[in-house]
Amino acid sequence: MLYLPPDHAHEGVAIDACTTYSVGFRAASTQQLATAFLDWLRDEVTLDGRYADPDLRPARAPARIGAAMQAQCADALGRIRWNRSATDVFLGCYLTEPKQNVYFTPPRRP
Repeated sequence: MLYLPPDHAHEGVAIDACTTYSVGFRAASTQQLATAFLDWLRDEVTLDGRYADPDLRPARAPARIGAAMQAQCADALGRIRWNRSATDVFLGCYLTEPKQNVYFTPPRRP
């Protein structure tokens, strides 16, 4: 068995008849991991309530978002939480998801 770390290209040559297997593991960038986690979290998070601003006053500066609205939205988004258990579940789902171009054909007889 030969282990090659990520980013190490290789080319194998068989001298005699043999069977070779290549197993690839995801080595995602931190950005890819974060984006995938936030996509996953979108389906897992539940925030109650709805934005409301009954005391809203007319804006003094057109096209500006008022400080009260910014604060209320920041508070709502600040309620998003996750813990180690959630990241563990995400990682298990993410790392075992086949690539989009990989298809598995089930055997005729299980």
